[in-house]
Amino acid sequence: MSSIGVFTDLYQNINENTMRSNIRNQQKRRSNIRSQKLASDFKNDDLTLIQRLLAFRFHPNKGFKLRWDLVIIILSIYNSIVLPLQFSIPKYFADVKFFNIGDAIIDILFLLDIFINFRTKYIDPKSEEVISDSKKIAINYL
Repeated sequence: MSSIGVFTDLYQNINENTMRSNIRNQQKRRSNIRSQKLASDFKNDDLTLIQRLLAFRFHPNKGFKLRWDLVIIILSIYNSIVLPLQFSIPKYFADVKFFNIGDAIIDILFLLDIFINFRTKYIDPKSEEVISDSKKIAINYL
């Protein structure tokens, strides 16, 4: 009886290790597919500058977009603190040019954020593919 238990434990260990390695391999394959698709998006050297700009998309999980989202979060926190104060005690904020200019700049950055979000690829949760089609991005964003 005890020798059967040893073989059962060994078989379960082998199955668990096989499943783990299969999951790792599947993740690597998906990662390679994503990077190949991203690389193929920018291989068209025959495009004009305007066509390249129209075809350009930000990657959702890379450098610029992550920093941009952090800036937008910080500006949103600033707005959530300062705007109620500006409405509750307007006489203190009316003559301060810093707040007027700062609010205008923040509004422009929020408008720019809308444009950037419409130019940002997204990862489809079902297929885990990076989607770069403008229409699909707009539907996902809205």
